[in-house]
Amino acid sequence: MKLTKEVCRDKILELAKQTEGSVSIELLKEHELYYEMLKYWKNLTEFKNEFGLLKKQTFDGKTYSRDELINILQK
Repeated sequence: MKLTKEVCRDKILELAKQTEGSVSIELLKEHELYYEMLKYWKNLTEFKNEFGLLKKQTFDGKTYSRDELINILQK
């Protein structure tokens, strides 16, 4: 299956919406999207980071949600 970057992105984001952001490599493989995703992004973490799907971020040795980290960095 050959998908454009935009179609691949949309399909993965739809899966993220259905799973409340819990997109995994296994889920992408089930939907035959994993290798397509790798063509356009280095790895799943890069994809999640680009589209705001990373749930936890590390700063100063502690783990925070994306929103918590934004608040900390703004202060």
